[in-house]
Amino acid sequence: NKRMTPEQREKATKLLICDYTLLAALPGIELVQGMPNDLEVNDPGVDKGRALRQLADRLGLTADDTMAAGDSGNDLAMLRAAGLAAALRGSAPEVLQAADYITTRPCDEDGLADALELFWGE
Repeated sequence: NKRMTPEQREKATKLLICDYTLLAALPGIELVQGMPNDLEVNDPGVDKGRALRQLADRLGLTADDTMAAGDSGNDLAMLRAAGLAAALRGSAPEVLQAADYITTRPCDEDGLADALELFWGE
C-alpha cells in the first residue's frame, strides 16, 4: 500500500497534462474527462449514449422509454440520448444543463434513488 510523495504526485500531474495534450492530437481516438482526475480514451463515436441506444434497440425500446442518470462529463452523451435525463445534485455544470431533472441528493447520498423514483414512481 505505497503512496506517492507530494513530489511524485506533482511530477505525475505534469506528465498527465502533457499526455492529455499529446493524446488529444492523435487521430482515431476521442478523449472524455469524466471527473477532474479521470481521462477516458475511446474509439470515435464510442460513448455511453451509443451504448444506451444500442441496448434500447435490442430490447425493442425507443429513446422515450429510457432514463439515464449521471454526474460528470462522460455521462453527457448518455443523458442526451435518454428519454429522461437526470443529473445528480452536485453534478458538473454541463451535466446540470443537459438534465430534465436534478435530484435532491448527490451520488454518494443515494441520489440515483431519487432519479429512479421519478422514473418508476414510488
